[in-house]
Amino acid sequence: ACRRIAEMFRQAGASTPIRSLSLRDNHIGDDGAAELASIFKLDATPLEYLSLRDNNIGDLGVDRLGEALIEGRNLRMKELAVYDNPFGLELAQELAARVEHA
Repeated sequence: ACRRIAEMFRQAGASTPIRSLSLRDNHIGDDGAAELASIFKLDATPLEYLSLRDNNIGDLGVDRLGEALIEGRNLRMKELAVYDNPFGLELAQELAARVEHA
């Protein structure tokens, strides 16, 4: 499912920007989070809101999302909902700081 979503972002590009996406309760896990993180690195990803609540995302997935927030050149993330996922407090704090600076 996340590969399809990533492809949708790639195809939409700047002509049809996607600003909000909710994937709540889809159990995408670390692999899905990493796939989504790959789209944040694209030039044409003006995403502002993303909900990944209750998706079984652990430390690895959160780390990939955090890296993408730093590397995303056109990312305007204002809100990233990742609660109800099994990752550590330290990574949660790092991710929050990266969203703040995205």
